[in-house]
Amino acid sequence: MTLPTARRGAASGPRLGGIGVFDGPFVEAYGLWNELHWAEWFAVISGAVYVPFEVVAVIDHPHWIRFAVLNGNLLVVFYILWILIENRRDREEAESAQPIPAKRMDEAGERMACRQFL
Repeated sequence: MTLPTARRGAASGPRLGGIGVFDGPFVEAYGLWNELHWAEWFAVISGAVYVPFEVVAVIDHPHWIRFAVLNGNLLVVFYILWILIENRRDREEAESAQPIPAKRMDEAGERMACRQFL
């Protein structure tokens, strides 16, 4: 008896999904460790993805452990969202506090090119 063989590329969808589930936390951890702005949004979204499933589990089979998991996940998601909002306020305040740099002019009155962009 021979086993059926899979077509080439037949399992690429599930394989890619598995890679995304496996690599997602590592990408999130890298971004949060290096204090990258996109990682905070990534953390909020990746935590909030599970909330609807947890709500359905609590409704279908109420148990104190399911309530605790739902509340813990909501607490983490809202905490990260709060940090994201605070960081945005801090950035806006820092940008508004910085003076606008004056344009550098040469002797002819023409604007000089900034050397760092050349």
